[in-house]
Amino acid sequence: MQNISSDRLTDDTTFVAVDGMAARQLEAGLARRQAAEGRSAWTGPSVLSYRLWTAHLWSQIRPEDERQLLSPGQVRGLWRKVIEDSPSSDRLIGTRNVVAWAIEAAQRLRDWGIDANALRARSDEGDFASFLHWARIYQRRLADAGWLDPGEVELTLRHRTDMPHPCRGAVTVWTDFQPTPGQRQLRERLRRNGHDLQCWQPAAPDGTCRRIGFPDRADELRAAGTWAAAQLVSDPDARVAVVIPDLDSRREEVHRTLAALLNPERAYLGRACAPGFADLAGEPRAGDPLIGSALTALELFSPRGDFGTLSRWLRSPFFATAPGLSARSLLEVQLRATVDARLAFPETLRTGALAERIRALAPGLAATLDEAVQMLATQPARATPTRWVNVWRRLLRRL
Repeated sequence: MQNISSDRLTDDTTFVAVDGMAARQLEAGLARRQAAEGRSAWTGPSVLSYRLWTAHLWSQIRPEDERQLLSPGQVRGLWRKVIEDSPSSDRLIGTRNVVAWAIEAAQRLRDWGIDANALRARSDEGDFASFLHWARIYQRRLADAGWLDPGEVELTLRHRTDMPHPCRGAVTVWTDFQPTPGQRQLRERLRRNGHDLQCWQPAAPDGTCRRIGFPDRADELRAAGTWAAAQLVSDPDARVAVVIPDLDSRREEVHRTLAALLNPERAYLGRACAPGFADLAGEPRAGDPLIGSALTALELFSPRGDFGTLSRWLRSPFFATAPGLSARSLLEVQLRATVDARLAFPETLRTGALAERIRALAPGLAATLDEAVQMLATQPARATPTRWVNVWRRLLRRL
């Protein structure tokens, strides 16, 4: 990070990385740079993945574009539905890898400005013909539902005539990736609109790489954990990353093995610290349904919580509050016709008719919500982030 000038480490600068993993690494490196220069606190630049950065640009023109931006999970779900409903699904053993392949292929076409509708497969290209068929159905379903694929945000921005103008003094730095033809088109489009876009490449890394074979994945994981533990023993402040394919399907095994090797007596990583996991696809996990439901619960008890938030919470399958999901969904339908959606949920639960309505239809749920509101009412209006995190944990446990 030493070749990034200090005048770029301000909140007027946005760093754009190729993906979320690269963005997190860059953010950590920029923080170390600030600390090395003797600062204990600073206002830092924004560090975003390319996909989140384009989504942010699109959100600035969103009021004139009514399409709903899909999350990565929704994209996978829609592709899976398209593939499983197609005639060629009968010859597929499973769809998980096929979905990932189709999403990557569709993005490659966008990157290089190729229209799938203009392509034709030869008679001996059965897989390619299936992909083109799926891609056309996928595009029709997006159009019919008014949805927007995150990968198409860049394509949309390239052809907008009303691109937002940048704030005075704002600088965007593209970091350490070679832009595709589509990305270069967007970059030139933004520059013509007055955006100050710059590029940065890090210094060449000084490292070694060795390839070692193991009998099975378990032995490979144990060797990686042993190596990481040795690195932390020699330098407790070192940053160590272990890259693990198929992490979602192996998360419990990985957590158990690494915990035993890295922290057998809770010494290497500190007593209150555990290994963190990140998806190499790179984007934040806020789009994960489970995490989204937790955020919905926190929003419900905030000043922004309204009936729309309560509606999402009641229909979430991730809360074990009585009654069950089916009964909560029916309750949501019954409340919809009688509740004023403009009032904040905590206020209506304390002073409005909502509490009486829920008590009449679901007494157990009403008691849980009352306890949550009373717990929050005892908290100070202002507190440290650590205290709020503890409050949110208690709230989620209660729910």
